[in-house]
Amino acid sequence: MELVGWILGVIGSIASIYAVFIGFPHKSSWWSVQNAIKQHTHDIKTDGKIPEIVVLYGRGGAVFGGLLAGNLGNIPVTSIDRSVIESHGITGTKILNPSNLELIKRKNALLVTGEVVTGNQLAKAIRALKKYEPKSVITVSYYVCNTSRAYPNYYYKETKGVIKVPWRMSHTYKHSSKKGVDV
Repeated sequence: MELVGWILGVIGSIASIYAVFIGFPHKSSWWSVQNAIKQHTHDIKTDGKIPEIVVLYGRGGAVFGGLLAGNLGNIPVTSIDRSVIESHGITGTKILNPSNLELIKRKNALLVTGEVVTGNQLAKAIRALKKYEPKSVITVSYYVCNTSRAYPNYYYKETKGVIKVPWRMSHTYKHSSKKGVDV
């Protein structure tokens, strides 16, 4: 019996380590986010695409983009968000704080979002940025769903559906983000 307990303890420990550091397919971990930041930093620098300004889009973009901007060399940041609007059974969004985009005029901009599910919000954010005449717009996301109609230039994971990201810790955040997850 002692051997069975020891074996179960080892299996449980391995599963715990896997969950914390690697994550499960429907979840993510801070370790995975750290690896994504390292990969994106390397790829962007290797490609010679160092931005002059980073645009953080939404809460996930603020977390992920802030980490990325710092690791790219403390690149200045600005942010936009979105508001979900429901009318007659149709859900749409409105870009919030578009005046913050005045800072990107004639600059190489990096638009960062935490996740891309359908691509609709990513496409809308790109259109919003282009109104302010940046030199270029490059897009980055932590993950993208394989059903998305728009893909960012850089992404760390391609998933079959929405995954739980580590910055959505509280029930309130998870609940309030459900409608807005369509990025």
